[in-house]
Amino acid sequence: MPAQKQRYNSSITRNDVAQMAGVSSATVSRVFNAPHNVGREKREAVFEAANQLGYRPNKSASALRRKGTGIITLVEFKKPKRNYYWGDLPNLSWFYADIVRGITKKLDNTMFSLNIETVHTGADLKHAAEISDGLLCYDVDMHAEAEAVKALGTPYILAHHTKEFTGYNRCSTDNFLGGSLQAGELFSKGSRRPVYITGLLEEVGPHKKRLEGFMDFYAEKYGIKPAVITCSPGRDGGESVAGEVAQMLKMRRCDGIAAVNDVTLIGVLKVLYSNYTEIRDNELPLCGYDSVPFRDLLPYTFASVDVLPGRLYARAAEILVKTLAAKSKDSELVSEVVSPSLSPSSPPT
Repeated sequence: MPAQKQRYNSSITRNDVAQMAGVSSATVSRVFNAPHNVGREKREAVFEAANQLGYRPNKSASALRRKGTGIITLVEFKKPKRNYYWGDLPNLSWFYADIVRGITKKLDNTMFSLNIETVHTGADLKHAAEISDGLLCYDVDMHAEAEAVKALGTPYILAHHTKEFTGYNRCSTDNFLGGSLQAGELFSKGSRRPVYITGLLEEVGPHKKRLEGFMDFYAEKYGIKPAVITCSPGRDGGESVAGEVAQMLKMRRCDGIAAVNDVTLIGVLKVLYSNYTEIRDNELPLCGYDSVPFRDLLPYTFASVDVLPGRLYARAAEILVKTLAAKSKDSELVSEVVSPSLSPSSPPT
């Protein structure tokens, strides 16, 4: 049976943990500052001893010894001039909670604490850099944001719609692959005349990449050109084009529906649900994007692409901690991708 985690005990020192784990005090320090530099067996022994003793590293003291702040700041750029920004949608607030949870889980066993800053101006960004050892930048999707971060000279990593960015440290999702996953789901369920519902393709790069991935899957592999319907992404936009989709279904010019995100697809299905038994009986192939957590509460069911936000940002935090431990300003640029996965449909509850 695994040992139960003890309450935090301020009297326990690093030396106590070292003695129980059978390692040196310096090794304990390395485990909590740069765990990737310590072998798995020793690292696990230190974490087990710390867990049993209730040891928590003193992050402030460590920062002073390193002449740093001991802080990694999660930077969120406000985008007030955007006509549409998915991050402002209230029904997607769970996404932000998942990424914070993923980051903190990675930082818990390091000497770094998490700070969160909302950046409105260049001065705000500079302040965030001044109080931080490193910056983890949330949902950077404009080159102006990326360049402003890079110009600071502070260790950083950009996430998550950054796969097409070059010359920056980034940890990205793959929207093209996500679109391909949507297509593969519909195709596997028999859809040969799919319709893809999207919008703001020029303003929102990720939307364009998802559509490209979807179209490429059908065109390159099967010579099929899916129909595309554009609208303003979101539930209202989905509802506004539901009539057009209904007409396609009636004329048998559509046998599967995918959308740029779950909320848009929900708007379409809200209108269609009462009129089409194929949707009620889960016979029409359907696929959204984002895998919203309330999807299983709906009276209909559909598959969705999961960006895995917790895993994506946990990896970004891990990369940044490793960069800070290396203490090298001349290290190679980091370009990693955490691939999305398909979340299959499940029976409605």
